[in-house]
Amino acid sequence: MSNSQQTSTSETASAKLATFENLMEKSKQALRLPDGDLPFGQAISWLIKAEEVAVEIGENDLQTVSDAYVDLILLASTKCQQLALNCGHILRQHRDLVIAVEAALRRLAGCRRQQTNIASKLPCAVLEAQGHAEQLVKMVSRHIDAGIIYTDAELLNRLMSNLEDIRELIFPLTKKAASDFRSDSQTLNLIGTAVVNASYSINRFFLFLCDYEKAAAFCRWSGMILHDVDNQREFVLGQVDRASLHKALRRAQSSLSTKDFSNSKFHLDQAKKILRTLKAEV
Repeated sequence: MSNSQQTSTSETASAKLATFENLMEKSKQALRLPDGDLPFGQAISWLIKAEEVAVEIGENDLQTVSDAYVDLILLASTKCQQLALNCGHILRQHRDLVIAVEAALRRLAGCRRQQTNIASKLPCAVLEAQGHAEQLVKMVSRHIDAGIIYTDAELLNRLMSNLEDIRELIFPLTKKAASDFRSDSQTLNLIGTAVVNASYSINRFFLFLCDYEKAAAFCRWSGMILHDVDNQREFVLGQVDRASLHKALRRAQSSLSTKDFSNSKFHLDQAKKILRTLKAEV
């Protein structure tokens, strides 16, 4: 190869690398857009283009794209969980999020298949997570298309359970810490909102306004989120504080399951009190 050919090849490689880095940066910028602009969908579009360039550059850049898909999946599924516990219902935004999760999982699978320098090209976890995501898209779309406004406890539990399964399956593939997807402060705020929602779901005088099953679901998932934090990282709060909150949530859920209004309210109020103390420590 002549010197001019080597120079041309080098310049082409440099140009492709610059294009790749620019596309990766655009995918990060897209995630900062408002929800109404479908940030996750836009981020995936940029990552697909980056993946096409990475195929021509080399394995390391394909791995970079794979890592970005993993982080996007975890970020979108975490946000979907937060939205569900904050409002207690399935919204159109949930459909946008689960479609993004399913699309990113599909692209992740394809990206991994193109990598030859990794021992396990396509972990079974990715395929299993794809199955959960496909079910979520169908479930959420049916709910939205039917024009149903209220989301009952069964559907809320199914949504949260599938999202949690996806997060547990994909989390081992990320290089980031759990706190990069939901900080300690965000965790406490989310649990606090869920506990308040549980309180508003029951009423002593207007039984037709009560939904004990949904209130119990709020407590169940608050406990699960706190449990995930215990398992995944060193939480800023002490073990005694976490244990007290776990206990209050378990007792509230137990009382709600028997439709015991007085004890349900008591334990929910206890959880609120503990949360106020914990928030002051963060």
